[in-house]
Amino acid sequence: MDCKKRSVLYLLRKRNRSVILWLILFVITTLMLACITIGHGAEAAMERLFQAMGGYFKIEADHKQGSNKYVNDELVNHIMDSYEIQEFNGMDTVYFMAGDMELAPGRFTQEGDEKAKLARLMGNTDTSLNEYFILQSLLLAKGRHITAEDSYKALLSQELAEKNGLSAGDTISLSYYGGDAGLDWHTFEIAGIFQIKSRQNSYTSNTAECDMVENFIFTDTRSIREMVGRALEREIDSYRSGALFFVDHPQTLERIVSDLAAQSEQGKEGWQVVKNNKQYQESRIPLERLKSLTTLIVAIVIVLGFLIVTLILLLWMRERVHETGIYLSMGISKISILMQHMMENLILAFLAFVLSCILAAGAMPRLEQAVLAVMDDESWSQTNESGSLTEQDIAQPESESGIEVTMELSFLTILQIGLLEFCVVILATGISSISILKMKPKSILSTMS
Repeated sequence: MDCKKRSVLYLLRKRNRSVILWLILFVITTLMLACITIGHGAEAAMERLFQAMGGYFKIEADHKQGSNKYVNDELVNHIMDSYEIQEFNGMDTVYFMAGDMELAPGRFTQEGDEKAKLARLMGNTDTSLNEYFILQSLLLAKGRHITAEDSYKALLSQELAEKNGLSAGDTISLSYYGGDAGLDWHTFEIAGIFQIKSRQNSYTSNTAECDMVENFIFTDTRSIREMVGRALEREIDSYRSGALFFVDHPQTLERIVSDLAAQSEQGKEGWQVVKNNKQYQESRIPLERLKSLTTLIVAIVIVLGFLIVTLILLLWMRERVHETGIYLSMGISKISILMQHMMENLILAFLAFVLSCILAAGAMPRLEQAVLAVMDDESWSQTNESGSLTEQDIAQPESESGIEVTMELSFLTILQIGLLEFCVVILATGISSISILKMKPKSILSTMS
């Protein structure tokens, strides 16, 4: 009789023991499966979080060092060609007179100053990559975003559009503030209307119109350069507010930022690198804590499970001395006996593994809800309470927990669980069996007598 048949017959004959060991293995497998799945979900959530709010750095002029240089096209092209950059957004901030358009009132309106017509015009190679839109402080409500191919396009706030009866497709006239007197007015077509998601209610009587987010106007880089260049009578090839560069992985970000910072310091280039992932680092704390906790639980389950299974098998193995002696007297080798013991426990482990995977697949939605409930209890969201909306105080994406944690029972997770469980069973079986198999047949027979 081969070891497979002996294994099945033993399991059927020792039903109670088989059920006990199966239940233990089932609990171990289920706990590991749940924890590893949660850990993978947290890791994937951190990746999505990084791409949503932390996957970029900023290059800007270092005015603290007395530099009057701006980030130019040559520097941008060098960075794009030298590093694994996914996308970039060059930015400019200039001020334009709004002409007949009525702005949300501020300090200069009360003072009767002509600067009450001054609006902040924010140039972008791609407005969808501006921090206000990336972090969802502003949301596109109508129309479309402005891209590098556009010229003389504009995005207005809903408040500004409603105050002036404007909609997507209409035109507005703006004049560059700071150039020569009598500068021509330029016509912009409204490409879209944005909604202010995180409204600031703490404006004071000293807040200027151009500092109010309601009066922000986003436009394209091409028109900014053309108008400012005409006013200053020179060609513009730089971004006054710097440029954002987007990467796809935290390690890539750290490496590129370190390299560029070293170049800037050594060459005294007049620009600096700003790693804009503070919110990402703060927001990922609950996810890191969750991942660390699940890793710790998995380690504890593996160690305790191994010790429990080994102890039980050692106790049961003492009662199998008579059985082992009979097998040896029949000419069955010790290797064959060990394989039988392995087969018995691996059969139970496989059955526990299959049932655990089936139940886990059905329980994933509830597990996901439970994890989200835990995440909601964390200090996740941060409220912006500054007087004006700045690049440093942009709010995080609005959701209950700040990031969606999705639980998926992937093939990789199943493979990891199967390998861990079978390793525990094989190791525990080997340790419990060695106490008898190392005995000589004469010693076993003398013990039997």
